[in-house]
Amino acid sequence: MGAPRIDRLDKNLLINGNFDFWQRGASIVASSAYGADRWRGNSAQASQVRRDRVFSPGLPSGSRYGNHVTSIVGGCTVDQRIESARLSSYVGKYLTVNFKAGLVSGTPGIQVVIRKPSVKDNYASNSIILSSPVFATPASHTGTYSSYSYTFLVDQDMADKGIVIEHGGDTGVWEVIFSQMMVLPSEDSSGFISSTYVYAGRDEFDELRLCQRYYEKSYDLEVAPGAITSVGAEGVVPCRTGGNPWQKVSYKVRKRTIPVVVGYSPVTGAAGQVRNDSEVADNAAGFINGGETGYTIGNNPG
Repeated sequence: MGAPRIDRLDKNLLINGNFDFWQRGASIVASSAYGADRWRGNSAQASQVRRDRVFSPGLPSGSRYGNHVTSIVGGCTVDQRIESARLSSYVGKYLTVNFKAGLVSGTPGIQVVIRKPSVKDNYASNSIILSSPVFATPASHTGTYSSYSYTFLVDQDMADKGIVIEHGGDTGVWEVIFSQMMVLPSEDSSGFISSTYVYAGRDEFDELRLCQRYYEKSYDLEVAPGAITSVGAEGVVPCRTGGNPWQKVSYKVRKRTIPVVVGYSPVTGAAGQVRNDSEVADNAAGFINGGETGYTIGNNPG
């Protein structure tokens, strides 16, 4: 909360740069995986963990949480993809990557890397096009965080295909808390250090909707998928003899593309299942007619 309202949705081109939203859970221990919403680690990532001011007293003003990234080996980065449509108005203009970081352990140099996909908005294959200098190791997370910035010029090919913004450490095993990630318009190549954080959306609530364009769940915001609870359960369908019941479910926000849907049993937490109360058992979940706005869920008893 504390970030000013902005009228343009693309003022900060990075969504959830203040790490307010962690729909997948507040601690993700995995490589090549998303932790905080919109932030995906590479194969050198050990974990992403949400940290508050109790753990890290030095968190910048205006931030409730930081992203505590732990590496397995050197070269760990966490990235966010910026779609081509959001870059179209910046061709021939400068953008500045701004962020803060606090060291937990290790001695990594900090670097920003920009990648570009070979096919428009298809990030399965991408290559490095720009790299910042290797910046100094951050100051301790218990005190004032170190600030970093890197400025680059947007060309037509970036706007046509989109880009990936990566940040991380260069060598060794390390732990760093990142905070207030932003990509902001810059007047020229000299760039700047932003003194305040601004959202990608108009406010924090709009920021959540931007996150949900890519990923959403029916669980309450603070409840991780797979938790054993019926709160927020979708697709509650009556049981009947002869034939399987189905129910339409609508998403909160239209999706960027047709997503993969995973169901969880509210009783066992098992993935790919729905609960059949009449049989007192889990059944395989069936999802059909999936689109950008919703899907149909059913019960496929085996």
